[in-house]
Amino acid sequence: MEAKKSISGPNMILVDHFLQLGIKDTPYYGNDIDQVIEDIGTAFQAAIQDLYDHDCRYLQIDDTSWTYMIDDAFNEKVFALGYKKEEILDWFSRVSKKALEHKPERMAIATHFCKGNFKGNPLFSGFYDSVAEVISKLPYDGFFVEYDDERSGSFEPWKVLKDTDATFVVGLISTKNTVLETHDDIKKRYLEAKSVVGDNIALSPQCGFASVEEGNSIAEEIQWKKIDLLVSCQDFL
Repeated sequence: MEAKKSISGPNMILVDHFLQLGIKDTPYYGNDIDQVIEDIGTAFQAAIQDLYDHDCRYLQIDDTSWTYMIDDAFNEKVFALGYKKEEILDWFSRVSKKALEHKPERMAIATHFCKGNFKGNPLFSGFYDSVAEVISKLPYDGFFVEYDDERSGSFEPWKVLKDTDATFVVGLISTKNTVLETHDDIKKRYLEAKSVVGDNIALSPQCGFASVEEGNSIAEEIQWKKIDLLVSCQDFL
């Protein structure tokens, strides 16, 4: 069995500094976003190579910044700072591609983005339609995408991954909702997703049951039942 290492993504630095804090001028860089992107990407290249040199062969880059940009309330904040959504998505795309520029051939690198999980509560809402095409062009080997309820919309935005080498990993089992899903419901939605993205598809829960120290409201017994449910789905994968 191969272990997986997870790290935060390069976009998160841009989100926290330029968007969350609203800073346009930063020490050393001023407002030179191009140099910021260059240096962040180069730093991630070095980190990825170091992980590879220490025998890491499966890396997951967690980058919830993409789901910031599908949330109307957050986009209003972006507009108030004088930025355009297309501009921010271009930053994210550029720094992500730079980070993966010298990706080792024998290393699988996937990305994961959800809509937040703070004590079991989501942080953002919206559909993936406006970001899927940009994300799908990044040279990742896999895309872990949250699809636990109606907040996620349809699977259609990800048809761009059909017949590609990248795996679409659909997160149908909720790590936020206390309700235990059923095998039949998961199978139905999985096959629906498969009809859109094709055979390059896999199934997973959402991100971890606890993203913060306080955990969430799902009892440990239900959490294990959700894991058992995932295992039981092998019959249709």
